[in-house]
Amino acid sequence: NEMDDGNKSRTYKLLQSLDTRRFSGATDPGDTLSCQAGSMDLLVGPLPDFLGRKIRSIGKKEGGETNAKEKEEAMDDFWKVAKQSYEQTASYLKWGDAIEAVRLFDLGMNVCDIGRLVDSYATSSASK
Repeated sequence: NEMDDGNKSRTYKLLQSLDTRRFSGATDPGDTLSCQAGSMDLLVGPLPDFLGRKIRSIGKKEGGETNAKEKEEAMDDFWKVAKQSYEQTASYLKWGDAIEAVRLFDLGMNVCDIGRLVDSYATSSASK
């Protein structure tokens, strides 16, 4: 928010797309169409406001001078996000139930018509 003073830190929820084919356990030689895509939520932070702007501006200061401490802090925060994302993804994979998640999603798509179910819930008064 442009009106904020930029002194807040926030935790962000990101949706990460996953190629879950490697977890499907399918023995199909490729004769069947199958999406096998998935996603997971990542929670990263807390991160200071305007971090992206800070990172993009590194090296673009007037006269080409960069505040070394500011650069180091911004890059530390950037790598903090990368490390948190890696750890959360690795934890999901170590959990060992990725194949079950793929099967559950497939069941929802084929048996329950999950798209219609989600749309129905989204428009119902129960979700308001």
